[in-house]
Amino acid sequence: MPPTDTEPEALAQVAPETCQAYLPGPHQIVRELPRFVCLERPALETGAVTLITAFTPDRLDLFLSLVRSYEGPVSAALFANDEEADRVAQALAETSFARRHRRVCVHLLMPDGLAPGAVPINRLRNLAWDHAPTPWVFHVDVDFEASNRTAFVVPAFETPQYRLPRFGTKAALLEAWDLGLLRPFRMDLWPVAHRPTDYHRWSGTTDPYAIDWQPDYEPYLLMSPHAPRFDERFSGFGWNKVSQIMELHVSHHRFVVVPAAWVIHKPHTPSHDLAAFRSDPGYRACLQALKEVFQSELAQRYGSGV
Repeated sequence: MPPTDTEPEALAQVAPETCQAYLPGPHQIVRELPRFVCLERPALETGAVTLITAFTPDRLDLFLSLVRSYEGPVSAALFANDEEADRVAQALAETSFARRHRRVCVHLLMPDGLAPGAVPINRLRNLAWDHAPTPWVFHVDVDFEASNRTAFVVPAFETPQYRLPRFGTKAALLEAWDLGLLRPFRMDLWPVAHRPTDYHRWSGTTDPYAIDWQPDYEPYLLMSPHAPRFDERFSGFGWNKVSQIMELHVSHHRFVVVPAAWVIHKPHTPSHDLAAFRSDPGYRACLQALKEVFQSELAQRYGSGV
């Protein structure tokens, strides 16, 4: 939650010792021990995303549950004293943690046992982030569980301009949207394609949010390697992405919109396949027939209609 306008003034009126139990300070930390417990096999896959999280010894069971639910590399920070850290290391050695074929590293942040204070949660998160083995990270609190049946929606925009600056912040992108320099993708030509993303909600949130699938939805996604693949019978223009999104839906995947990422479509000349779709009735008839076969197969495979 961002600070209110009155917080600096209010804090100035509070004695420093009063805030000691709530605001972390250097006195709390004895030392950092990166790579306290690590398992680093197999080799990283191309494009892997590291899950980063933080936990305390009393959340060990939650941490183990989170690790089991995520297929990619994990970088976690543990806040514990010597005795607690030894117990956690022993517990990790005695569980399937050490036998699973994954990349997991736990980094240790040790407190001053004599000093009171809140858990320095953001320092822990940064410690886990600093030692992530991949450029991209996925932060989640330890009391969540990652799901192979969650597809993360990255909102798509479009611009009529061939030259457009890269937006370093969401605020800059929203300002460009207000100025008419870009807009939600296909908003005029085919609004159903991205309507479920709910761009109005996205513009005002800093939190991920779940959405419901709708027919003809075709967002751009971050997916588990176990998600249904694209059906290669769909070639050229039409239903090539929609079909895969539909299968995600009928296979009970959740769609969650990420609040601080986006992609921007750049203008280009229409493809030959689009021209054929628009001008050739036979093209459209064959595509419709394939759509009906595909939907029938989904109903047989998953036991539900669409």
